Amino acid sequence: MSRQLRATKFRALSLSDPFFDSLKAGYRGFESWFNSKADEELYVIEDGRRLSGMIYLKHENGAVSDVDPPLPSKRWLKIGTLKIEGKGTKLGERVLKKVFDRAISENREGIYVTVFELHANLIRLFERYGFKRYGVKRSDDGTELVLARIFDDLVGDLVTDYPFFRTRGRKSWLLAV
Repeated sequence: MSRQLRATKFRALSLSDPFFDSLKAGYRGFESWFNSKADEELYVIEDGRRLSGMIYLKHENGAVSDVDPPLPSKRWLKIGTLKIEGKGTKLGERVLKKVFDRAISENREGIYVTVFELHANLIRLFERYGFKRYGVKRSDDGTELVLARIFDDLVGDLVTDYPFFRTRGRKSWLLAV
């Protein structure tokens, strides 16, 4: 059975799907938040007819002041909600590629996400692709890490800098196939 990553609207999903149980348990107000997004777009991952992932992205412009310390003023793409059932697969990388593609096509200057520390594998994935621990966000649900990736902060590593790479001061060439 192959997995499919596709865009849809919140209203096309059912909150009674067991996939949402952990989100409802982990975030107060998740159900009302979810219902308020009815006409907004998100990405879902399906294994046949079974929901196994969701990614909600949103634009934020300017400084992000609900985190400590505040994120600098930029055109941000926020990963608002991300849940994937896919440990030990390349699915997380596939989802991150989609996030990067959206950020670039929508002229964003950076991406950020908040995540609870208990999600160590997810944090490692983000850090592998250049996200840095920037600060924290406190809410009624607890304290989350703020991981941010600012696109002009390149370090010279192909994976960490993905999807960008430096050519200034280096010999480079393009192979036509």
